[in-house]
Amino acid sequence: MPARQRQLVDLGEASRALRGALTTTATRLADLDVAQWNPDVADALMNIRHRTDFARPASVPPEAAELAARAQQALDVVELALEGDGTAATAAEISMRREALTALARTARDAWVAAASPEVWPPAHR
Repeated sequence: MPARQRQLVDLGEASRALRGALTTTATRLADLDVAQWNPDVADALMNIRHRTDFARPASVPPEAAELAARAQQALDVVELALEGDGTAATAAEISMRREALTALARTARDAWVAAASPEVWPPAHR
């Protein structure tokens, strides 16, 4: 079968998708009501607005480095959250919780790809 190169989203679209996925995931998890106290996740969430930005060469646009940092932060939170099943009591709750978290992780990985792909950076940085 012939294969084509996947169309990459631009930085703005990837950033909007990541913000939307964070909101959607938070809403889905709140609706499930299967949260369980985890100090590591709590610390990660408390620091969500105070992330460490990646060092970047001058040729990398600041918005790409910022998107990569936000994407990595989302992946770190998902990784911590997937270490357990929260207070999910049924297989259906466990499945819905994991689906919500893995959807966020997928969007975060797509954002990382956009951040690391010079072909979708602003023209001045290509």
